[in-house]
Amino acid sequence: MLMNPAYVPGETVGQLYNRMVLYARTFDPRFVGGAASVPEMDRVKRAIEIFERQAAEKKAGDPRGIELAGLYRRADDARSKVVSLQAELKSRVSRELTILVTPADLEAPAPITQAASGDSIEENIAVMTRLANGHGATAQRLDSILNEWPRLTPEQQNRKLILALAERLDG
Repeated sequence: MLMNPAYVPGETVGQLYNRMVLYARTFDPRFVGGAASVPEMDRVKRAIEIFERQAAEKKAGDPRGIELAGLYRRADDARSKVVSLQAELKSRVSRELTILVTPADLEAPAPITQAASGDSIEENIAVMTRLANGHGATAQRLDSILNEWPRLTPEQQNRKLILALAERLDG
């Protein structure tokens, strides 16, 4: 606690109340005080307790909130990597890459959006996990095509092209 809103000897009730309201405003600048009455002072004391508890919980960190923030970051990193790899693929147009890269690989990746306030944190974690894994898999696939292809022998390249064509015929 930054300040003990308890009574200080020689302080008037109005001064104590003003000090309590100022302290509450350190947590929420929109906090509104009223007349220095007993019920109002009790309301401010309860508000201060709530603010301090919320600050302590925020400082300690909710593990699920931390996990969700990590998923947002991971999904956003993978999405930006997909976008840059797609741009690189489009600049290296060749017949072989056209066969290896599927139309889905060149679609714009799904945007990373903040969760709606009504969604539970578990639902948000599930959605962000799927999104992060999907973007990560696409990024890994495109990176593999771009970086692995030039190092393959002609036989390996032919085999990879035949498997890509067979996969398209099956799908």
